[in-house]
Amino acid sequence: MYSPSKSSYQIYLENELRKEELRSEMARLEAEAQLRAEREERERQERIEEELRIQEEIRQERIAEEIRQERLAEELRLERLRREREYEEDLKRRQYEEELRQIRIEREIRQIQLERELEEIRMSRIGGSPYGSPSKYSSP
Repeated sequence: MYSPSKSSYQIYLENELRKEELRSEMARLEAEAQLRAEREERERQERIEEELRIQEEIRQERIAEEIRQERLAEELRLERLRREREYEEDLKRRQYEEELRQIRIEREIRQIQLERELEEIRMSRIGGSPYGSPSKYSSP
């Protein structure tokens, strides 16, 4: 029986083949690691972008709410001013109406006084009393 021993050249070739397999495996592992690192970086960037997008949405919502609050406050101020103006106008109108009423009353009183004075003057010219016939007040 013949058992051929491996020649040093065959051992060398096997070692080179093993080295090449190891290099290939290392390159594959490095490529996988690179792809994994790139994927993780991409996912990290996507998370950052999503967080930034959410923060921007929150910021815009906050600004929109501030604008709504300012508009509401302005509407309330305008409503208060409108009510104050209406109140002042109503107060002036009532004062004006009261002044007119007083003027009418004074005019009516003055008219009555003038009518009485006129009646007294007429009666004094004819020798009577404005309150009845002259015989009524004459002595018996």
